[in-house]
Amino acid sequence: MKLPLVFFVNSVVVGGLVGAIIYSLPGITWHDQQRLFQIVIFFLSAGFSAVLFARPGYQTLSWPSLLALLAVVLLGFASGGLALSPEWALTEISLLVCSVGLACLIASLIRWIPVFGEVYFPGVVRALLLVIVLRFYVSWFSALSHADLFFSPWSLLDGFSNVRHQGQFLTMVMPLLASSWALAGGPKERLSTWFDPLLMASVTAMVFVAGTRGTIAAWLVAASVFFFVSPGATRVARRVLIALLAGYILSLAVFMSIALASGQPVFSRFASSEVFGLSGRWDLWRTALESVVASPWLGIGPMHFVSLDHPSGAHPHQMFLQIASEWGVPVLLITLAVVGVWLGRSTRMAMQEDATAGSDLRWVLLFAIFAALVQAQVDGVLVMPYPQLWLAMISGWALAVFYRPKTLAHPAVAKFVGFAFVAVQLLAASYLAFVAFRDFGKLIDAPEWCPFGPRFWCDGRFNG
Repeated sequence: MKLPLVFFVNSVVVGGLVGAIIYSLPGITWHDQQRLFQIVIFFLSAGFSAVLFARPGYQTLSWPSLLALLAVVLLGFASGGLALSPEWALTEISLLVCSVGLACLIASLIRWIPVFGEVYFPGVVRALLLVIVLRFYVSWFSALSHADLFFSPWSLLDGFSNVRHQGQFLTMVMPLLASSWALAGGPKERLSTWFDPLLMASVTAMVFVAGTRGTIAAWLVAASVFFFVSPGATRVARRVLIALLAGYILSLAVFMSIALASGQPVFSRFASSEVFGLSGRWDLWRTALESVVASPWLGIGPMHFVSLDHPSGAHPHQMFLQIASEWGVPVLLITLAVVGVWLGRSTRMAMQEDATAGSDLRWVLLFAIFAALVQAQVDGVLVMPYPQLWLAMISGWALAVFYRPKTLAHPAVAKFVGFAFVAVQLLAASYLAFVAFRDFGKLIDAPEWCPFGPRFWCDGRFNG
């Protein structure tokens, strides 16, 4: 355990230093900063895996999942080779490979160092959310003390190129607070009895203030499903629903207090007719369907919805249509099979172990992943860098909790599979680093609000 812990600590230090440098660079948008940071994390993850893959317990995918990943990558290469811009297709394939590699590394770390999944990871989640929430409260009180200035609800939120991207991140991490936090050397719920509910309510209030409908819908759908699954799932769903109600009331308090202080009405998206409607998504979905019909087997190329120059967005805002239109229907079917089987088996395991220790953690991890998949039906959860990063890490956490690895019959075969798995990660991470180095000059002073729709970089459309 000592060697993984040393490498983990060193990686955190190096990643933190590089992240600080990235976020201090002038003229780089939040979106592109997050993409650069994601690439750094992927590169560190691949290097870490290259050192530790031969150690007992290194987590790779199951044989069916490995074969499915290999099929997806090969089909992606075939699609990208015929696409308008093969180098951008390869970039999207590299993101997929690095995300899977990071998930496996996180699962390995949790198996090697159980306290990582019990204390460190939950602690990082809470600390990160606390910083975001404190900034929200500071902005609220600043708005009250400067009531003469122009106010927009989005002025209370910062840190993301678009508050909807913040919502995609919160969709996954807020439900994680619905489980008990095992604190080293202390009672199981010493903090969570009061701290977590307050943090959950504050986070949901931020989402209501931002008007991020996809996040609220994902939480409601997931809670509605989980409420009827088992006692453990019901417990988690109840906590999320209570947080939603408390967050909505808190958001009303924010709007009402600012309206009273300024003497002007404050617009709330959730109190207007704008809460309904597809916001141009139907045109995106129709275009994606047309692409599927035109190229059903290999699609138009990974990431290549961007090349269609659609006026409403650079991705279909629908996970299934995105995969089918860009990668092809066979890749969509493979993805549905892998995800469906994993969710089904994990749910059965959680139900069977509902009364055992750690049941809350199992259900909140499933809730977070399921909510992300629900939001991905109407939003770009699979597209934006920060949500991509967190989905990979939470999936790795769940992989450690639910997956019981089977030792291959021949050690040489296991070693070769691990070597090949890590080698592909290193190649993918190196290619992403090359793209970042190649395009860095173009990122300086790029438009902050991504007028052409973000995809890889903030102004990421391409014409070949």
